[in-house]
Amino acid sequence: MTHTGSENSYELLAYPNWTHQGTHPRQLEALTRLFGMRPADVTCCNVLEIGCAAGWNLVPMAQSLPASTFMGIDSSSSQIAEARKLATEAGIGNVRLEQSDILDVDETWGQFDYIICHGIYSWVPLQVREKIFDICRHNLSADGVALVSYNVYPGWHFHGMIRDMMLYDVSSDADPMAQVNQARTTLDFLAQNCSPGNSYGTILNHEAEQIKARPDAQIFHEHLAKVNHPVYFHQFIAQADQFDLQYVADEQFSHMPSQFLPKKAHEAVVNLDIIKQEQYLDFLLNRSFRRTLLCHVPQALQREPHADTMSGFYVALAMPIEAAKINLDSDDPIRFKIGELALSNVEPIVKAATRCLASSWPEGLLFEDLYSAALKALPSAKRVGYEHDEAAGRKMLAVALLMYRGAALVHAWLHPPPDLVGLPLPERPKASSVARVQARQSNAVSNSRHQQVKLDDVERLVVALLDGRQDRPELIKNLQDAAASDPTLGTRDGDILQGASDEKLSRILADVLLRLRESGLLVV
Repeated sequence: MTHTGSENSYELLAYPNWTHQGTHPRQLEALTRLFGMRPADVTCCNVLEIGCAAGWNLVPMAQSLPASTFMGIDSSSSQIAEARKLATEAGIGNVRLEQSDILDVDETWGQFDYIICHGIYSWVPLQVREKIFDICRHNLSADGVALVSYNVYPGWHFHGMIRDMMLYDVSSDADPMAQVNQARTTLDFLAQNCSPGNSYGTILNHEAEQIKARPDAQIFHEHLAKVNHPVYFHQFIAQADQFDLQYVADEQFSHMPSQFLPKKAHEAVVNLDIIKQEQYLDFLLNRSFRRTLLCHVPQALQREPHADTMSGFYVALAMPIEAAKINLDSDDPIRFKIGELALSNVEPIVKAATRCLASSWPEGLLFEDLYSAALKALPSAKRVGYEHDEAAGRKMLAVALLMYRGAALVHAWLHPPPDLVGLPLPERPKASSVARVQARQSNAVSNSRHQQVKLDDVERLVVALLDGRQDRPELIKNLQDAAASDPTLGTRDGDILQGASDEKLSRILADVLLRLRESGLLVV
């Protein structure tokens, strides 16, 4: 995202084009509903993105919600020009994109149900940070929600140490790529010559490996930026409070996240107020980044789940799980390992619901239908207790699904994205207009779930061709033409297209189309 006051640097080295799933209004609507809010229906809402860059986050949102209106601002004229080009070529008419400074936004701009400010707060001066909160106070509708992302301590102490070392030999007068190259040289020297046998060496090498893999533009605009202002979570919330804004949750939310901690740590923090609990979790988990949701102070929030918390939600597993491995006759818990986190649950209704979701993946179920299906799947001896106290059973399942949501095991939406994964492949397949335009520029495109999908060269070529008018023979002819002009054109599996028989090209195309369908890149 482009930061106020740094537009010249963005003309020289544009920020990477990214899509951020957690910023989609569909995600914000669902998350705030879990906390008792009644946000605007995303199928007909107003959305503002502050710092929209080249539009790769905002324009796909506008495409996915055609009856809603979207506005994006950015201080970089070149980035806004790119965003407008994307919207125009993709035929997206419900988005307005303006070159503007954050400080120019006032109440005359109107009210927005969802405000997104991703990748701005930590890289701008105090005056602009305060203006972000001021916009949320005056331009956010009464039931609206704002997402603001920022770097946090204590985790950013480690990142900051690396940043300072990278900046040591960098000349601020040099052009952006020269600065990036010098920073990489310094980092490589340190990583190669610092002993990995102690804690300092371990930290340094770990941080260096992470930064090495990042794009040059990200290193320049995030790690080498003139302003980089991490804060502690409680400091961010205190500043928000000055503008009559309150904490709702984080986009990477988990209900009662202290449940993930060792027993003693959980017992120590579970009864603290929500701000202290979150701050201690940052201390314990060494968090370095947050995407925080804010709303107006008068909103009454619901912190504890009840039996109807998930009512009306559509739930789907985020990844395939073998249903057959979940034994409903056994009393053994179901276990998941997610990075550093471990989840387990012994409740029969939760095990049965997980099995139902596994059987229906990638499709999902309404919570009410999921509960009924799980109850029906249980052996009769284990079903009795839930039939006797349905409210308790529903609450038990709701709490478990909230934990799953926090661990990124499930999706939970009020308005789910269209999912065509299970449908037959049409004779004339079609990708979204935004994805087709993106594929002509990049090997990463946005899918129907607002995720960024990386493509190999053949997949990228095929996506750009899928306008819904070409059948398989026409698509194969296009692949042959492309292969004739590029002898290196091949798939991620090593299949080279040049010289391939029609039969082999047909097989390659079929495999590519299946992968595109599974990745959520085909539309009706």
